[in-house]
Amino acid sequence: MADDRAISGLLSQLDGIANAPLTPNERELRASTVLQGLGYSVVEISAAIQNGSLPWNQGKAVAFGVPIETWLNAVKVVRLAECASLAELISRLHQAEVAVAMLATGYTPSLDSSGQIVWTSTRAPAK
Repeated sequence: MADDRAISGLLSQLDGIANAPLTPNERELRASTVLQGLGYSVVEISAAIQNGSLPWNQGKAVAFGVPIETWLNAVKVVRLAECASLAELISRLHQAEVAVAMLATGYTPSLDSSGQIVWTSTRAPAK
């Protein structure tokens, strides 16, 4: 298994790229350079991202003010661990941040017939 600290450092770099004001093609090009430079594959990163003790996961939970379980649920919702390409990984890193915000505010995810995430409020309607 890949070194947790090295993977966390790589994920931090990829996370920064995912949130940078770049086009998708620019993001993928920059991320590809980082990934090649450190010698990890998308498959290795995707496998490691499910690890709750991964320092990057711990840091994301703290950054969003949620328990690690909530952050890992966001990772699961956007299928971050199932990424087959670098473009997918970069896109889903950003999607996980949106998902954790939705989970933290009481929304419940489900998938529609086309596989898209649908959010439902679990809060009672205001009277």
